[in-house]
Amino acid sequence: MPERFQKGHIGPMHLNLTSTFHRRMLLFAHLGLTLAAGRIMRWVDLAFLALGSMLPDIIDKPLGLLAFGTAEQGRTFGHTLLFLMVLAALAVYLKNLRLTSVSVGVLAHLVLDSMWKSPAILFWPLLGISIRSRIWESSIIFKHCCMV
Repeated sequence: MPERFQKGHIGPMHLNLTSTFHRRMLLFAHLGLTLAAGRIMRWVDLAFLALGSMLPDIIDKPLGLLAFGTAEQGRTFGHTLLFLMVLAALAVYLKNLRLTSVSVGVLAHLVLDSMWKSPAILFWPLLGISIRSRIWESSIIFKHCCMV
């Protein structure tokens, strides 16, 4: 049977459209939804709120590329509550509206990414020091499940 008719084969054109669509949807979700909510909160600085809504990915995608060889596993330090708490503590300590706006944007990003579904990353380092081992273990489990 030709490869294109085998079960599970999507094809290169579909993959490109899907990944482009996925990136645009994430851009809309992180920026668009956060800015829409920010318009209701009149006290936030929208430019810094937008920066905060993308900051975890701006930090973690390059780290994922360097550490794991792919940006797809780019949820490391920027997607943790520790990172959010450090930003929020600095914002409160410095009484800085712009830093507060960045912190709110990061919080929105974590909520939109459903980070509660990845507690090892969200609560790092409380549930273990190594983020890499958690990601590696889950990828091994995923590969094993797909091979069966």
